[in-house]
Order: sequence, then structure tokens, then C-alpha cells
Amino acid sequence: MFLVGVSKIKFSPFLPNSAMLGYGLSSHIMKKPGTLFIRAIWIENDSGKCCIVVCELGFITLSIQQGVLNRLKSDYPHFQLNEHNLMITAQHTHSGPSGYSYYPLYNFPTPGFSEKIYKEILEAIIKAIVAAEGNKKEAQISYHQGEFELEKEVAFQRSMHAYNANPDIPEPLTLQTLHKGVNRQMQLLNFTGKDGKPLASINWFGVHTTSLANDLHEINADNKGYAARFLEQHFEQINPDYVGVFAQGICGDVSPRFRYKKNIFKWQRGYWYGKYDDDYKSAEYNGRLQYEKALDLLASSGVAVNGNIKCKIWWVDFTDVKCNPKYTNGVEGASTGPACMGLAFFRGALFDGPGIPGFLVPIARKWIEQVKRKELRESGNSPEVIHKYKTQGVKHIFFETHAGRVLGFEKLDKLIVLSFIDESVRALKMYYQKIASKRKVLYTPKVLPLQLFMIGDLAIAAFPFEITVIAGKRLTQSIKEKLAHCGIREVILAPYANGYSGYITTFEEYQVQMYEGGHTVFGQWSLAALQTLFDSLCEAMTNDNYILKQAAPPKVTLEEMNEFPFYRK
Repeated sequence: MFLVGVSKIKFSPFLPNSAMLGYGLSSHIMKKPGTLFIRAIWIENDSGKCCIVVCELGFITLSIQQGVLNRLKSDYPHFQLNEHNLMITAQHTHSGPSGYSYYPLYNFPTPGFSEKIYKEILEAIIKAIVAAEGNKKEAQISYHQGEFELEKEVAFQRSMHAYNANPDIPEPLTLQTLHKGVNRQMQLLNFTGKDGKPLASINWFGVHTTSLANDLHEINADNKGYAARFLEQHFEQINPDYVGVFAQGICGDVSPRFRYKKNIFKWQRGYWYGKYDDDYKSAEYNGRLQYEKALDLLASSGVAVNGNIKCKIWWVDFTDVKCNPKYTNGVEGASTGPACMGLAFFRGALFDGPGIPGFLVPIARKWIEQVKRKELRESGNSPEVIHKYKTQGVKHIFFETHAGRVLGFEKLDKLIVLSFIDESVRALKMYYQKIASKRKVLYTPKVLPLQLFMIGDLAIAAFPFEITVIAGKRLTQSIKEKLAHCGIREVILAPYANGYSGYITTFEEYQVQMYEGGHTVFGQWSLAALQTLFDSLCEAMTNDNYILKQAAPPKVTLEEMNEFPFYRK
């Protein structure tokens, strides 16, 4: 038996004319309020405790994670929750608030940091944790898993050419078989009271929470929000406090959209739709499919989860991770490098949201190639420059977010990209003039956390990235192999956890440089680095003599974030 506490906290973060997080467009602004939820599950026994918080947000930022930990330490020290045993994740709706990041890049579309939004998210998470701790009761946990039938229109591969580059796929995809290029498995934990009363469930299934397009302006939890509502309504008569959590899974290159519909008047929205032309109906349809699968699994015979609880977090500097050759096809000396975003990222994800206008792409590509030639020539092939281009490989580097260079420009107020193209560019220039021209700034994180929960024979591996289908398959397998000796049977991947810094693709997908590869910021060996790091984290979890060297997490302050506040009225 475990002690299990569950909670669901409603909140309505709304700031008129502030952009929403996910599509990266300053035009995707809030016009209509909506309700979101924070759900928490507290698990405890004599061996230890852990708490999983899932937010209806685009992603978790390090500022949120650090803010929650600081509050718990000051106001609730008796909870004995810390960075090791608290996991905060997001289900990745693209119709939630933005402007709550410590790192300025993710605030530019907003534009700027919003103390109001930040504090509302922080308070809702704290309330959820407090409520979960306050209603602990004896409960049993069971593990369930099952596959969506192929005819269920729930998830589709959105980057077919990159996916097909992998040598370990079951079969090459065509436009007619995109539904086969996803992980169709749902993994679920069921929590049942000592009296047999259903308390809660949490499931992980990978599909982007992007049924709602970038031309809609209502705060909304999208398909996973609908799924959670359906499941909680189903159990309402039995337990009005039932909590149904639909967490995000391996969804990096997975879309809920599958119908192409050419519409010249909606080029920025994109041409791909879900089941219906009405995106809200499509979100509801997709959510119902996820709900029905969760209900099927809850009715099935699960496997009892028993045993000790162990938790560990590892802060890592991702800019120089040496990769184990067994994950690089034998290539020696492979490593990550400083964060860079590629042209393919700014071009956008074709299914879920186009980026810069297409006619600008070849112009930008030519410019980037010229910048590279000039930099290599003028640097005298310095080791630092060689390392950057070696780790980033074929990527056309658009934004060096650690070096603070865009299209080769260090003085960003002189950037040739015109501000009228997107207000995010204007925000970038303003930020440079006000702050980054005066001191060194990291636009995206350098140090990020990896986390591992072990509950009996189950492991939950959490990381602050979006991971593609085949990359997720390889990472799951390597963690399983590493933990097999200590009885771990099932591994669940929990992305968007405790922070955020782009994507993880396979090496082969990266070479194709579609959207996901362009946003794999630490370079072409990022997956190999993640596998190497989780090998060490797994070893530290099972061997007390194995010491991990912790990098220093960022020191997040409200004062520093407020240096560039939300400015659009």
C-alpha cells in the first residue's frame, strides 16, 4: 500500500493582447479567457515520497521550477519535497499563457515577461501540491498499457522525410500511412483507494496539443484538456473528486492534424486540419479518443506496482557532453555544443504552424552560408568555431542563443530583419538595446535538469525537451537496458519536465533538418548525449558510490525577469 494524495486546481491566467506560448507568434494573442487546470499526484510509502504535477501549459520553465522549490522550502519545509522528488511537467497546449520564462527568447512573442502570469502559475502549482498532500489516503497503484487501433485518427507523423531517414523504422511512410509513424502506446498508472474507490489516473501518450491553430485566441487546454474533462466527468458519480491526468508523451514529431485543405487566405494558420474544419470540434474529437483509450485501460487487468520510491535529479551543462560511442554508431569524440537554432526551426512545422514566409527561406539560407564561410576564414579556423560547426553539423545556424548572434550579427539592434515582419523581432532588438548590449545574456538555458523516479519496478525518466518518435524509442530502450539488473520492467518518458530547451531528434533525422532538427539546439549528437547522461543517472540511482557532478542551476530572480516586462497594452 501507498499513501496517495490527488488534487485539481482551476486557474484562469489571462492578460489581454499577450501572446500565447507554443507557436512563437506575437499575433497569436489572448482575446478570450478560459479555464486551465493544474493536477498533482502525491505518492508516498515508508521508503520515500514523490510528487508529479502536470500543468495545462505550453511547457515548464526553469523560473517556474525554481520558484515552486523556493516556496516549498520557505513555507512548507515539513513536506520534505525538493528538486529530487518533485516533477513538474506540462501537457503542452499551444493555447495557454506565455511570458513566464527566465530566458528572454521564450518571452519575445509575448512580448516581455509578465509578473502577473508568472505568479498565477506559481500559486496554482503550490495550491495543487498543498491540496494533494492534504488528502493522502491508503491506495493501490497498478500499471496499464495498450495500443490505439490503427483506424483511430488520433496521431500522425508530421515530419515524414526525417522519420524515413532512420534505419530502425518498421517501414518507410507515405502520405497515406502517416498514422503508422507514431508511438501508438498509452501508458497509465491507476490509483485506487483501499476501499476500491477510484481516486485518479495519469497516462502518457504522445500527440502534440495543437488541434487548435494559431489563428484562435481563446485560452484552452486543447485535446488533452478535453480528454481530462471527459474522464473526470465519467467518474463524477462515483467520486466527484476524481483526477484524470493526461500527461504528454513522445510527441516531438507527432501531430493531431491529418487532413490537407488548401486555403490561400490562411497561409499563416497552415493547411492541415484535424477531423473537422472547426478546430474546437477537432480538439474535442481527439480528446475523446484519448479518453476512450484511458477508459479501456482502466477496465483492463493492470500489473500491481509495489516497492521502494527513489528519486534523483541531475543538473547538467548541455554545451559540452561527451557521448558514449555505443550511441554514435562508433563515432569517437562526438559531443554537444553551445545552443543554436536553425533556419528549419524558424521555417516552422508544416502541419502545426508555419513560421517565416517561404520566400525568405532561400534568401536566409544563402546569407547563413556566407556568414559561415566568412567566420571560418576570419577566425583562422579557431578551435571554438570549428567545434561549433562540427557539433551543429548540417544545420543552417540562424540564432546562436548562447553567443547572442542572429544571422551573424552580434549587435542585434543592427539586425537586417525588419521589425514589421514580426513584433518578436522588435522585442529582440529592444531587449538587446536595454539589456544584452550591456552584459552577457543567455537567451536559452545552458544548464538543465534530468530526473529519474523509480517506483517499485517502474521508472519515469523526465527531461526538459520534446523528443521524436524514434529518438524516444531508442532512449526508452537504453534506459531499460541500464536498469534491467535492478528489476525495472517498464520505463515511461516524461518530456517538458522542470524546464525547456527545444527538441531531441535522432542523428539521422537531424541531417534532414526539418523543424525538429532545427530546434535540436545542442547539435546533431543530442540524443546520444541524452542516452549517455541517463546511463550515468541510472548508475547513480542504483549505486550509492557513483557520484554525479552537479552543474550549478540558474539563480532565478523576479527582479532580473522584470527588467524586460510585458509592454503591449
